[in-house]
Amino acid sequence: DLIVPLKEINPDMSVIMVTAFASMETVMQALNLGASAYITKPLNMEEVFVTVRENLEKQILMVENKRLFNALSDSEKSYRSLFEESRDAINMFTPEGDHIYSNKSMRELFGYSEDEMKNLKADQLYASLEDRDKFRQELERNGYVKDYDVKMRKKNGGEMDCLLTSTIHRDDK
Repeated sequence: DLIVPLKEINPDMSVIMVTAFASMETVMQALNLGASAYITKPLNMEEVFVTVRENLEKQILMVENKRLFNALSDSEKSYRSLFEESRDAINMFTPEGDHIYSNKSMRELFGYSEDEMKNLKADQLYASLEDRDKFRQELERNGYVKDYDVKMRKKNGGEMDCLLTSTIHRDDK
């Protein structure tokens, strides 16, 4: 009767049931309702201490996990804000040229909507595919490119001179 209201107050709370009336049915019912552990009477104090210690360790890990998750979430929000609000045109592509992300300045400069950018290949932004190939070769060779002078193509077909700076960032994919 206590598990449900306790879990409503704090869903992450550890609840350790202690009873003299244990049956497999009551154990399963308590665990299904959210009990963390189940101890039967007569009490074995060693079992009580081990159970309480294990649940305290789980609680400490859960609190730390939430703290780390919140810190990561805050960091991600800051990163996204800096990225999106930058006045520099920023774009991310896979090595194959598939679009990953672009900021507002990039979309405005080239005249594309966010949805249009999602379907765009990197090659489509270059006035010359030869320039794209040279850029990729230099990027692969050095791991970065700084101030690469190239003509780029806007959505309306107009060309503009650009200086590209790029760095390769690899992940497990």
